[in-house]
Order: sequence, then structure tokens, then C-alpha cells
Amino acid sequence: MKQSDILEKISVLLNEYGISFDVVQKKQLVDYVQLLREWSGQINLVSKTDRNFLWERHIVPSLIYALFLPEDGLSGSDILDFGSGAGFPGVVLSVLFKENNLALLDSNRKKCLFLKHVRKRLNLNYSILNDRLENRIKDNRNRFSVVVARAVASLPDLIRYVDPVVQKPGCLMVLKGDTYRQELSGFEIPAHILISEKKIPETWNNHFSYLKNKRFVVVEYTNV
Repeated sequence: MKQSDILEKISVLLNEYGISFDVVQKKQLVDYVQLLREWSGQINLVSKTDRNFLWERHIVPSLIYALFLPEDGLSGSDILDFGSGAGFPGVVLSVLFKENNLALLDSNRKKCLFLKHVRKRLNLNYSILNDRLENRIKDNRNRFSVVVARAVASLPDLIRYVDPVVQKPGCLMVLKGDTYRQELSGFEIPAHILISEKKIPETWNNHFSYLKNKRFVVVEYTNV
């Protein structure tokens, strides 16, 4: 699928959810994809195979998070992209929602240098934390209303890692493969946690087949 066709489909699909996707935002994503290709030859941002499918396998899946962000996640709340890596989904969310207090955390120094370069080139407004999450607990306890993550760890590990830094109530949002329930086998879900699966809209699945075996999982941390 041509880049122009992908952008047009994205625009239509986001508008169905009342999410703005203007000319400036389109250019930001195009420039981001170009930077990913340029820098991936120097550092390990994405695999060689994925460099030819950045839109389908990384940009579009990152956009899915925008569909399920809670209402208060769009009005200046603190959001953490845990294990951001090359910026998925954090950079994409920053393009869509500039008013968020979005922090991108990754322990890899070179990837954080890339994220800084992207922030400057695209004129975005996220902060960057070059550290491991466990080292940030003291200063960020119960800080983030929403935590987003992709291929960082198993779901049980993610639930445990995020617990100290997420607000109560608050949530963890993660895009997983369709076998994610196997990860929960033998895991005793704490009483203050609720796990649910949000259905990815058929319109997105129909246009982007990569999403068909993906599941959008929301972990709610309650006050119980």
C-alpha cells in the first residue's frame, strides 16, 4: 500500500473517532518514518524486515492506542510510554495529542538520543527518561494516569512493573498477540486489578491485516 493511501485511510478512520489528523500531523508522521529508516542503519531501532513495513507494523498499531485512551487521558494527564524504544506508541501519540504530559522511558541511551532528535525535528513536546522503570519509582510513585507499552515484557511482568507508578484509579494499555491469555496462565491477578480486552474496530482490521491477530488489552488499577 502506498504511503499516500495509508495516510488517507488513517485520516478517515481517525475522524470517525473525532481525532484530528491535519496536514501538519501527516507530515510529522511521514518525517518520523523517514528518520526511522535513516537511523535504523546506525542503531537497532527496528528489524531489517520491518523497515519495509513501518506504517503497517508500527505506526498504525501505535494509532490504535489513541482510540482507547480514557477521556481524562486527553486533557493534560501524565502518560508514560514504558519501554518506548524507537517511539512506539509514544511518538505517534505525541503527534496526535500535543497537550498531553507524555513521558517516553527507555534504558537504551542510543534510542533515547534518537527520541531527542525526533522531538526536535518534529517539534514535539514529550519528555524523555533514559532509565529503567524500577529506578524511577521513588520520584514517580502513583504519578501516571495511563501507562502504554508494546513488546516490552509478558503481561504479568508488565502488571507488576507498572503498579508502583500508576495512579489508582489508572490503567495500563498494551497491544498483544492473540495468545496473550497464555501469559496469564498461573498468574494470580491481584484484587485491585481488572483485565479486559477492547475490540479493535473491524474497519481498521479490514484495511490493515497486521492487526487481525492483535488484541488490545486494558489493565485497570482500582482503589480497592
